[in-house]
Amino acid sequence: MPRRRLGAVLLLPRNIANEVDGLRRALGVSPIERVPPHITLVPPINVREDEVDDALALARRVAGDHPTRLHVTIGPVATFSPLTPVVYLSVNGPGLDAIRSIRDALDSGPLAQELSHHYVPHVTISDDATDKEIHGALASLTHYVEPIALDGITVLEQDDADKMWRPIADAPFGATTTTRTLGADRVTFAEHAHETLEAQTIGRYRPLAVEAIVAGHTVGVARGRVARGDVAWLDELVVHREHRGSGVGGGLARAFVDAVRARDVSEVRSARGATIAGFLVKLGFAPTDSQDYVLAFPAPRPQGSR
Repeated sequence: MPRRRLGAVLLLPRNIANEVDGLRRALGVSPIERVPPHITLVPPINVREDEVDDALALARRVAGDHPTRLHVTIGPVATFSPLTPVVYLSVNGPGLDAIRSIRDALDSGPLAQELSHHYVPHVTISDDATDKEIHGALASLTHYVEPIALDGITVLEQDDADKMWRPIADAPFGATTTTRTLGADRVTFAEHAHETLEAQTIGRYRPLAVEAIVAGHTVGVARGRVARGDVAWLDELVVHREHRGSGVGGGLARAFVDAVRARDVSEVRSARGATIAGFLVKLGFAPTDSQDYVLAFPAPRPQGSR
């Protein structure tokens, strides 16, 4: 029976993943670059072809048992040396125990395996660092600490041809699923609070959320969407009561505008009746005849013009 090489991970948010990739490059080329930045739950394991569906169903079931995002911090840098020449970012924060319980729940059926070392949640930067690289990383990355929110479990598969690890299934936390047979396919319908990365590529709009985090905890969020064309929408801005009046709300609105502007949109809109009207006006939004607030960005000046 053919086997497929799978692994289950918690993928890092895209912006943090880009930073971690930069840390990887700073330590030199390593085979670890063949896999996106992540926290491992199930290390590489060979799963029989006829058990792959069971493995994916297990990941979805375990993720569905955890109804909310996991909030952790990654960093500072550490190492497993001299046991192994691995340089990694440590994982801490309120979601740490949940990660361990998720790992234990996945250690079953087609994903069950005996680990060669005690399980330690971490983000690998290099898995084959020299002593010089280890000492350099420990000296230069002592202050790298980032709070992150994790949305769900991702199952990766290694391609035999190029050895790259690629996502084959997402299992969002808090998902409610039903499975039906439609034609020749078994189709799973998942209702969940956070869209998967694959779902975000379908349709006209891309969801976008910017969070305000204090001491590892989310205290506010600005939610919206970016159209395939050139318009973005700010749909909601919420700040915890104890942080209102501290500037967090205005900072969130500005951060959201900065985020959509980096996506090359020409304007960002918000509903005229929004409770965040005060923030919008301060940011330069103006009311329109369509009952919206709109902030238009100036067109970029052509190169060579004065």
